[in-house]
Amino acid sequence: MTEQPERPSRAGEVLADKYRIVRFLGEGGMGTVYEAQHAFVGRRFAVKILHAELTRADEMLERFTREARAAGALENENIASVIDFGHTGDGLVIGIVSQAACDDDFVGEGKHDK
Repeated sequence: MTEQPERPSRAGEVLADKYRIVRFLGEGGMGTVYEAQHAFVGRRFAVKILHAELTRADEMLERFTREARAAGALENENIASVIDFGHTGDGLVIGIVSQAACDDDFVGEGKHDK
């Protein structure tokens, strides 16, 4: 088993002035996924943050934006919908995914985004 490099904790960080990161959920080729809680209404969401090195590539930013737009247009109980999209203060691009994506049976031990 390959040992993963330790990533800095983002727990407690607030993104887009409204999503407080609660815990790490998974990581894939394009980004890292965290559970976040809306600062005002208290609902839980999954937040996907594009890897920093990919934010410098216009092609990757366009792809991430297209994927967020496409997922936001879908309405199906078996698909996690993107409900918000934006940028963090440090320039990273984020996608906010519906609450179902944070549920333990959805995330599960050892599952990661792709």
